[in-house]
Amino acid sequence: MKRSPILLLIIIGVGTALFVLLGSVLTVPSPVPGVSLPFPYALLSFLAILYGPVTGLAVGVLGRLLTDLIRGAGLWWSWIVASGAFGLLMALAGRRFRFCRRPFGLNDAAAFILCAVACHLICWAVLTPILDAVLYGAPYGQMLLQGLVNAALNAFVTAVAGTLLCFFCSAFRRRKARQKRSRPVAAGKPE
Repeated sequence: MKRSPILLLIIIGVGTALFVLLGSVLTVPSPVPGVSLPFPYALLSFLAILYGPVTGLAVGVLGRLLTDLIRGAGLWWSWIVASGAFGLLMALAGRRFRFCRRPFGLNDAAAFILCAVACHLICWAVLTPILDAVLYGAPYGQMLLQGLVNAALNAFVTAVAGTLLCFFCSAFRRRKARQKRSRPVAAGKPE
């Protein structure tokens, strides 16, 4: 189903606002400095698989950029790029597995979790340390440790919260489809 550009912009705007809200308000610190529990990435993974690569990329980049600006710690372009890349990769995985387009079962949940883990590892344990070393001259070993911890935390939160969002979306769509099928069809033309 093709979506209008206006609807796509609204989805990106609302998704970005929710990403920023979750990234600014729900910050639970972890033992590693500079890393907190990443609730926005569960939402990003869900939006990416539901609305596609453009939405995933845009919400990831804009959400992370605005979150960095609000926190006042400066723009970390390596993390902004990785957030966009994660949204894009999850959207491409969502197209492959057609998440939220059919009943979301346990096999789909397992595939979703494996995709999320792989995408987080690519973005946070590979892409981010390299970009931090190149862009900021940060020590690669320290950035790799931070990236691995961040990938593990992101994967955990996405596996739990993102999977729940997918289950709720699937249940809502099934209920909506049942209601649509059970509506009586009026005979004749309306007066």
